[in-house]
Amino acid sequence: MQLFTRQGPNRPWKRVSAAEPAVVGKAGLGWGYPFLHFKEGEEPEKVEGDKRTPAGFFRIGASFGFAPSRRPSYIELTSRETVCVEDPSSPFYNTITKRSEIGSVEADDMRSSALYRSGLFVDYPSDRATRRGSCILIHIWSAPDIGTAGCVGLPEDRVRVLQDFSRAGAVLAVLPETALDRFAGCLPAAAVRPPAFTTR
Repeated sequence: MQLFTRQGPNRPWKRVSAAEPAVVGKAGLGWGYPFLHFKEGEEPEKVEGDKRTPAGFFRIGASFGFAPSRRPSYIELTSRETVCVEDPSSPFYNTITKRSEIGSVEADDMRSSALYRSGLFVDYPSDRATRRGSCILIHIWSAPDIGTAGCVGLPEDRVRVLQDFSRAGAVLAVLPETALDRFAGCLPAAAVRPPAFTTR
């Protein structure tokens, strides 16, 4: 993971952190739904439950966590109430919402996992009809050598740094090294190790 920022779309990128460890899905990466046309050969595609992190560029949504916060749009997780919906049969698929609003569909009780003490929602534009994956988050890792169920995992202090760094327009780039040349015009020249977390 590396952080970059720039003052506008035609301004140069400025690196604001060194490359640091991060973990992705236990099964690696799979092309996210909006990026399937970048797939080459037998490269995998992201689908629900495959334990792959979607590859592509995705906006960063709201921060969340167990403790209160004054961050804009922050979601304070409530036990047995704040859930992320993983059931493609639900119109709330791939959203953080309240259990009281969705009934008994499959959803992750977010307060039940210590990995969600601090995190950020990835605004991943999935497809419910073809089960293209849900509830992609940036959250605390369980260990530096254990992958996630499809999210991006970081040490807790780094998640909090990202919560402070992220603002409207922030984008997460998650790409396999073998595909970096396909996006040469979209990435900072110094971004040599995916994922790179950037703001416009």
